Amino acid sequence: MASQQVLILAAAAIAAAILLAPASAVVFTVGDAAGWSLKYPATWTEGKTFVVGDSLMFMYPSDKHNVMEVTGADFKACNVMGNALGT
Repeated sequence: MASQQVLILAAAAIAAAILLAPASAVVFTVGDAAGWSLKYPATWTEGKTFVVGDSLMFMYPSDKHNVMEVTGADFKACNVMGNALGT
């Protein structure tokens, strides 16, 4: 009887650990405080671990950059006459 209770307690502890782990998604600002740039190679990723569920936020001056939604064909042809995405 006691061994069954220990087994149930151990199973509950393992289940709790597994269920709580995915709740730790992180929002990363691309470029850290300096913001997004076209510099290569990017060093802002050093020391960071990215996992499924994390998000990347691109911060940029709107008077110098924009975000466009284009088709695959337009992307390959470098045609930037797509739909401007809102902020």
